[in-house]
Amino acid sequence: MVLFTGFVLATAAVTDALCARIPNALIGAALFGMIPLALIEEGIAGVGRSILLSLFILSILICLYLIGAMRAGDCKLLTVCCGFSMTLITAFRFIFMAFVIGALEGLIVISYRVIATRKGKDEYAWSVKGKVKLPKKRTGIRFAIPIFISYFIFLTTGGV
Repeated sequence: MVLFTGFVLATAAVTDALCARIPNALIGAALFGMIPLALIEEGIAGVGRSILLSLFILSILICLYLIGAMRAGDCKLLTVCCGFSMTLITAFRFIFMAFVIGALEGLIVISYRVIATRKGKDEYAWSVKGKVKLPKKRTGIRFAIPIFISYFIFLTTGGV
């Protein structure tokens, strides 16, 4: 299950970086691929636990989606990965680590945009009468990449 989850996260990170979205087909394939794996590894009780944990995590993450803190694909990706490969405490640690890495990514992006604006590059912002105006296009962070990095850290450190 660990390799399958890693493959799903790597595919989602590449797709999110290139297309700025995580396809529902990938999330659906991951969900229906992890149910038989959970059944084989933990039995029917493990499948029930995984589904309940997934629903609990989704109910928390959907609140973040509703206030605009995350995109829907990121919520679904975190739900599938945490629900089927972790316990509740490990899932919260994993989500916290993904948020910290996402915040670091956001700081890097913002720093780059400020530097690009000061150097007169019009890629991300432009100046009108001395005031910086950001483009109307929504340019959020690609959250699948911090999720993938967090999963890689969890694999190498044994779950922090």
